[in-house]
Parts: sequence; C-alpha cells; structure tokens
Amino acid sequence: MKFDQFKGKRFNTIRVAGLFCAMLMANSLLGMAQSTGKIAFVNNVDNTTEIFSINADGTNRTRVSFNNIRELPYFDITRDGSLVVFQPYASNDLYVMNSEGSSVRQLTFFLNIATANQPAFSPDGTQVAFTCDLGGNPDIYLINVDGTNLRRVTTHAGIDSHPSFSPDGARILFDSNRNGPFFLPNLYLINVDGTNETRLTNFFEFGGRYSPDGSRIVYQGRTVERQDHENEIFIMNADGSNRTQLTLNEIKDQDPSFSLDGTLIAFDRDVTMPGIGTIYQIFTMNLNGGNVRQVTQFDATIGPSFNPKWISAASPTPTPTPTPTPTPNTPQGSNISVQTTNASVTFATVMQAGNTTFTPISPGSAGTPQSGYTICPTCPAYDITTTATYTPPVNVCLEVPMAISQQTFLLLALLHGEGGVLIDRTTGRFTDMNGNRTVCGSVSSLSPFALAQGPAAGPATVDGRVLTSDGRGLRNATVSITDSQGVSRTATTSSFGFFSFDNVSTRQMYVFRISSRLFRFQPRTVQIDGNLTLADFVGLE
Repeated sequence: MKFDQFKGKRFNTIRVAGLFCAMLMANSLLGMAQSTGKIAFVNNVDNTTEIFSINADGTNRTRVSFNNIRELPYFDITRDGSLVVFQPYASNDLYVMNSEGSSVRQLTFFLNIATANQPAFSPDGTQVAFTCDLGGNPDIYLINVDGTNLRRVTTHAGIDSHPSFSPDGARILFDSNRNGPFFLPNLYLINVDGTNETRLTNFFEFGGRYSPDGSRIVYQGRTVERQDHENEIFIMNADGSNRTQLTLNEIKDQDPSFSLDGTLIAFDRDVTMPGIGTIYQIFTMNLNGGNVRQVTQFDATIGPSFNPKWISAASPTPTPTPTPTPTPNTPQGSNISVQTTNASVTFATVMQAGNTTFTPISPGSAGTPQSGYTICPTCPAYDITTTATYTPPVNVCLEVPMAISQQTFLLLALLHGEGGVLIDRTTGRFTDMNGNRTVCGSVSSLSPFALAQGPAAGPATVDGRVLTSDGRGLRNATVSITDSQGVSRTATTSSFGFFSFDNVSTRQMYVFRISSRLFRFQPRTVQIDGNLTLADFVGLE
C-alpha cells in the first residue's frame, strides 16, 4: 500500500500504529509457534484413548489419530507427526500406525509371554526403544520400525523403564532401580549397542528427556523438602550436574518434555476440578520454571489429557481415511491373537482365516459353575465364537476389574462352558507393568467364559536346586521367597544344592532370590497354585 493513497483523507494515526503493532505481534507469535512446535498428547474421549495435537498457546486442538482403538497412555509420535507407536488396551504388544489411523500393524508379538510398553521413536523414526520383561524382569529393548532386528539393550537385574533417545540417536536415556538406595529409580545412559552404561543421578529420578541440542535433561523426581513427594519436575545438565528443581506443589507434575527449539517444557499436572475431582491437563513453562501456562481445558466432552510430546508445527492436519472393506480379524497362521476391551483369545494355529466375535453376557447367564465355585458378578463374561478354522489349544484371558481386591484376584479362576457346566480351565494369573490383571486358561473349543472365585487351596511345598555355573550343586546358598505382601522366608541349600519350603500359601505370586558369595543369580517370579518343583537356578560368574 503506497503512502500517497492517504493524501487528502482523514486517517487515525493511532489506529495505524496499533494495527502495525498487532501485525508485528502476530508475526512474532507465528514465529514462536513454528519454532516451539505443537504438542501431541493422549486424551480420553468416549471411552477411547486417542491422540490429539494443540498449539502451545492452547489453540487449534486437533484429533491426530482416527483408529478408534482404546490405547494405553504410553505412546510416541515421530517429530513430523506422521507415525505413531502405541500399546492397545488389553494387549501385551506394540503397534505402529500412520497418524491418521491408517495402516495399523503389529510391531511385537509377545502375546502373553511378555509385555512391551513405554515405546519411544529414534530421532530418525526408524527404530523404537521400549520396556519389556521378556528376560524375566523389565529391560530396555530395540526393534526396527518394520518389526525386524529385535535386540536387548540392558541385561541387569531390576526394573529398567522409560527409554528415550539422545538427539543423535546414539544413546538411550532410561531409569532403573537396580542400584539405588532402597531400590529407588535413577537415570542411566547407555549406547544403543548396550555398551558404556553410565549412571547419571543418585537420588530419585525417572522419566528423563533430552533437550534438542542434547545439553540438558528434564525429568520427574522427588523433592529434597518432601521425601514422600515424587511428582515434581527437575532439569539438569546432560552429565548429571546442576540439578535444579522447577516445580514444588502438592499436586502431581509429570511427563516433562522439551519443545523443538528447547525454550519451553510441556508437562501434565493433576488439576482439581470443582464437583469432578482431579484431572490431568497439559501445561507449559519456561526452563527456569516460570510462566506456567495451562494449555488444555476440561469440559463435559474432553477428558484427562496427559503424556505430552512435541511435534513440528508444520505437521499436516490429518483427515480420516475411508474405512476399507473389513478383513478377517483372525488371519491364517500360528499364535494368532485377537482381543477386545477386556478379553483376548490366542489360537495356536489358524488353518483358515475368519472372524472372532466377543459377545458380552451377564456373568450369571454363562452357565452353572462346577461345585465349589462362585461366579464373580462384577467381572467380565463373554460368549466367544469364531468362523476361523483352528487347531487347539486356545488360550483365553479375561481382565479383572480394578475394584477386585488382590486377595480375591488370587482366588479367581477362568471357567469354560462345557455341556452347560462351567469348568475351571485356569492356567495362570498375570499382572503387567501397568497394573492390569488377567486370568487365563487353555481350552480346546470356544463357548461362554466367566470368572469365578474358587475354593481356597491348601498350603503347598515348593522345592528346587541351586547350581554352580558348571552344573554342580551349590551348598550353603541362601534362598529367599517373598510373597505379594512383602513377607519373606529363607532356606539354606544342602550339600548338593537342594532347598525346600513347606506350608507355602497358594494362589499368589512369589519372588525367589538366591544369595551366594561366589555366584550371581537372576530373581524369579513364580505363581504358586500347588506343590511345585522349580527349574534349577544356575549361577552367573
């Protein structure tokens, strides 16, 4: 616009100046948005857990995923916002999909053998680091995004969790309780090939994330002032020095991450809503803990928001892809798993593909339980059918509601309808790292399934043997057994390495640990349902 266009006209110079300043401010905000990026986060909507994105100033809340899968809070998204890795509800495996919900594909295939969760993309999006208990205790694993080259990165005893990559993709930051005082978590750093492990902290730190330039780490930790309060945000140098606390309050602050330009930190905070309770919302703050701003807002249609991740502001807004013609949910192959909200079926072999259907039923209508069993009225029950042609066995699992006590959970059995009578076909009770509990059983056919409380089993005898690394019996080793309440007993091995425990309460999980001056042993978690001879414990030099 030329200046001489205003000649001879009345014009408000103040309005011109105001307009000019507004234009400068808008350009400044646009530049800030482009440099900081958008925030992707998990949001509970209509009983599904979907992924959304939002600008750092709280505008333009956009749904990213359209797959309508009930996902767990743990997910990650590539920096360009194009690819998502997540763990579906009631599944032990990781899945990958395009952000608009297309091309959903299973990444890991652990089924009920192990649980994979807490996934994190490498900076280039070609690899996923995650936590998995495949080796008996949670360790850090890596897998290519196409599902190839699964490898274990950490191998020590203890719980290793919350992996994230350094900006150059060469190292993995994670937390572990392996060496901390009272087994509290601390932050560690390790090369992607499993070498050069370094401990960074010594107090109570976990959930760490690098700054974009790799110079600093933001994480969740415990305050010095409040030893019982572990939900505060801290920042430190990448070498573990200059630990600085950013938040201090009575509410939970967690899941911190740096913006793409490293100038802001996003996190979720447990906000108290009058008449509703506490609900997680997304916040941002400066690197010194100042200028805390709430980004997401709760209303009647928007539930809790948590686990923020930063993505490029230039990420395209996805649109739902047309729903393709459904394909059978039970394909041909081995170890085929199908799941619904709180039930799963795993077929040993499917010879001809088909569809497996879960029809919810009233627990009382599933059938008459065998003598001594009482149907759980608040537990899920299903009539499960399939059009697939399969070869037994079939493994069926039903999830136990959170309201069921742990004591009752250990008495629950999976009952299978056989000729109008519900028969106990239980093979085990499992609790994953997220606290989800399932009762599983093995059957040769499908029909109604329900959970029931079985008769309390009597005490059991558990014995086993401790061996040296070359297979000889190890004498005078101390064997401890710890129940789910933390109560421990010990026994000493004989001259030939044998040990035994009697009067062991059944229907619960126990942790066995071996102590010896000459060898190291991995702890072992075992479900005890009756008399049991354990597999040999073999020492590590």
